[in-house]
Amino acid sequence: MKKLGLFLVVLGLSLGTNQKNSISCSICHDMFNVAQSVADNKDTWVIPIEMAIAGCTAASSLGYEVCKGAVNEMAYIALDSLSDHYLDPEYMCYTLDMCTSPSYYNANFTNWLTKVFQDKPSSTQQPVSSGETFLFGQMTDMHIDMFYQEGSNADCGIPECCREWLGKGNAGYWGDYNCDIPIRTFELGVKQMSELNLDFVMWTGDVPPHDVWNQSQTYNLQYQKIASDVFKKHFPETPVYTVFGNHACYPVNVYDPDNAGWLLDPISEMWGYWLPESAKETIRAMGTYSIQHKNTNLRILAINTQVCNNLNFYLFKNVTDPNGQLEWIWNELAGAEARGEQVYILGHIPMGDSDCLNQWAERFNALVDRYSHIILAQYYGHTHKDHFFINRGVHDNKPKSIQWVSPSVTTYTNKNPSFRVFEADTSSFVLKNIHQYRLNIPQANKQTSPKYELAYSFLEYYNLQNLAPETIANWVEEMKHSEEKIMKWYQNYQTGGPDTPKGCNEACRNQTTCMLGNGLASAVAECKGAKASLLNTFLEALFGKWTYKRN
Repeated sequence: MKKLGLFLVVLGLSLGTNQKNSISCSICHDMFNVAQSVADNKDTWVIPIEMAIAGCTAASSLGYEVCKGAVNEMAYIALDSLSDHYLDPEYMCYTLDMCTSPSYYNANFTNWLTKVFQDKPSSTQQPVSSGETFLFGQMTDMHIDMFYQEGSNADCGIPECCREWLGKGNAGYWGDYNCDIPIRTFELGVKQMSELNLDFVMWTGDVPPHDVWNQSQTYNLQYQKIASDVFKKHFPETPVYTVFGNHACYPVNVYDPDNAGWLLDPISEMWGYWLPESAKETIRAMGTYSIQHKNTNLRILAINTQVCNNLNFYLFKNVTDPNGQLEWIWNELAGAEARGEQVYILGHIPMGDSDCLNQWAERFNALVDRYSHIILAQYYGHTHKDHFFINRGVHDNKPKSIQWVSPSVTTYTNKNPSFRVFEADTSSFVLKNIHQYRLNIPQANKQTSPKYELAYSFLEYYNLQNLAPETIANWVEEMKHSEEKIMKWYQNYQTGGPDTPKGCNEACRNQTTCMLGNGLASAVAECKGAKASLLNTFLEALFGKWTYKRN
C-alpha cells in the first residue's frame, strides 16, 4: 500500500507539471518505476488470480484443478509482459508527452507495402512442366498420449481422458473420438507413409497431448523426442521437414522470442538428423530455416508461427516483428526469386485462422502476393480439420496462393486420424493432386491390423481440373450456390467424423465460403458481415500497434 500511495503522489506531480522538461520527465520515470515495482510483486495479484480460478471453475466444466493449473501457468507471464510494455518508463513517458527521448513511432504499413512491391516484375515466366510427378507427405497435430490406456474412461469431464487413473470405460485400442491418441496409432500412420515412396515428409507441429494444465518444459520436449525417433525409425534416409506448433511451448501457446533456448536448442538437434548445420543455426536463433531440397530448384521455407499467435502473451512486451522473422522471410523469398527457385512454405498456424494476429498476417499476405509467382503452395495444420484458405492480392483481390490445411492425426475431438500425400510435377514442383488418407476409428478398434485408407483424391473427388488458386476460388464460388457441392466438401472437413453436418443452408454456405475464399481472418470476418470476436478484438488492442524506437 505504501508503494501504491507513492505511485499516486508521483502521478499527481507528474501530470501537474505542464512543461516538457527534464524535471517532469524524471518525475514521470519515477512514477512508472514505482508502478512496475508494484506490478512485479506477485502478492499484488494473488486475489485477482484466485478470482480468475474461481471464475473459470464456475463458468466451465473443467474443474478446480484444471483451472488452477492453467491460470497459474499463464497469469504471471501475461501480467509481467503487460507490465514490461505498458509500464515501461521510456515508452509511457514519451507516449504521455512528458519526455522527448527516446522517441517512438508507429509502423507505416502503406510505406512498407510500397517497398515490398516496388520491384515486383511486370511479367513472370511459368516453370516448365516435365509431365512426370513425385509424391511427398504431410502429418500434423499428432497429440500423442503416452498414458493412453485401452478400456479406460473416455468421458471423464476434463480435457484429457482415456488414462488408467481416470477409471474404466470404453476407450478403444487405436483411439477414441474424445481423447488424444496412443503412440501406436501415430506410428501406424508413419509406417504406412514410409511404404509410399515419398520424396520427403512435412511434419507441421503439435505433438504433446491436451493436458495443458499439467505440463512442463521437460514433458513437452519428451514428446518431441518420441515423434522424432518414430520418424527417424521409418524415414532414416528420407528428409523430414519439421516446424513446431503452439503445443510444443510451455505453457501452451506461450513462446518467448528472446528466451526460447530450452525449446529451440534441443529440437535443432532432433531435427538436425535431416538438416544441414545452417538450418540448425536459424532454428536455434528463431525457430525457422530455409533449405534447398536435394539440390533441386525447390526451396523449403519453414516458419515459426508462434510470432503471430494471439495467445502468446510474451508478445505483449513487443509485438513488432519478433526476431525480425518477417524481414528474414522477405530476404529468403527475394533470394529464391533471384536464383530462379520455387518455394514451399511450411508453418503451423495458417494466416487465415483467427489465432494469427492480424498485423503480422497482413504483412505476410503482402509477401505472399509479391512472390506468388514462386510460392507454389503453403502447408499448415493447427485446426485439426481438412480445409484451406485463399491468399488474395493486396491491390487487386485476385487469388494468389493456397494455404492447404491438413487434418490432424489425433482424434481430439471427433476426428478420424489422417495423413496427406501430395503429388507434384518433378520439374516445376506445381501441385498436381492431393491424396487424403484416413483411419476410421470405430472400425479400426474392431481390427488387429487396420490401415489408413485412401479417403479421396482431390481432383477426382471434387471434379476439378487443377489446383491453381483461380480454379479453387471458382470452385468455392460454386459451393456458395450449391448445397450438394458444399456438402460433398463437408464430408471431408470433419474427417468423416461425427461432427459432419447433415445439411448446409444458404446462410451456412455464405459463412463457409467466406472462410475458404479468403486468406486473412480480418477478410473472413468482413466477408461474413461480422466483426471480429470480442476476445480477438480485446487481444489485438492489448498487443497494440507495431512500434519502433528511435534513440
